[in-house]
Amino acid sequence: MAHGIELKRNDPFLGTVWTTTDQGLTEARMTERDGEVSDVSAIYAHALAVTHRIDESGTLELVYETDPSTLDALQIGQLWHSTLRLLYDGSEIADGTVSITRLEDGEQTVGECTYRVWIVRSEQRLSGFSDTNFDYVYAPGLGLNLAAIRLDDRGDPVTGVFFDTIRAR
Repeated sequence: MAHGIELKRNDPFLGTVWTTTDQGLTEARMTERDGEVSDVSAIYAHALAVTHRIDESGTLELVYETDPSTLDALQIGQLWHSTLRLLYDGSEIADGTVSITRLEDGEQTVGECTYRVWIVRSEQRLSGFSDTNFDYVYAPGLGLNLAAIRLDDRGDPVTGVFFDTIRAR
């Protein structure tokens, strides 16, 4: 994936380019909302475990106690758990936990391509922050998330990102 994989959503516009670098899996994301364009970069230890989020306001870093590469061995119904530390520009601002469960397998179509995927639930708890719950549609063959659905406290969908196109760069 040295040259990257590009995923796009048309409306509202969201473009991401995923590449593998010495730092890990990297994402360059461009979004447009209300005529405003924003750029965000992220680095992942695994597509389900972001380690750095970088934008114009600074760098957020998540430090995992459990090795995220072990997520590749997750079986249906199995729980992966780690304690977390959240740092902002190098200073710790919160600690907590993340739990990821592989719920089921399926297929996801993006553009003209269909991929075998895992549906996983991620539940993140950080001191001083609201809980963050997502269902991800993870394509292990690509090593990427093809969709993300934010959930409320009851587990009901609130909002989601689904892509319209995918292409190799």
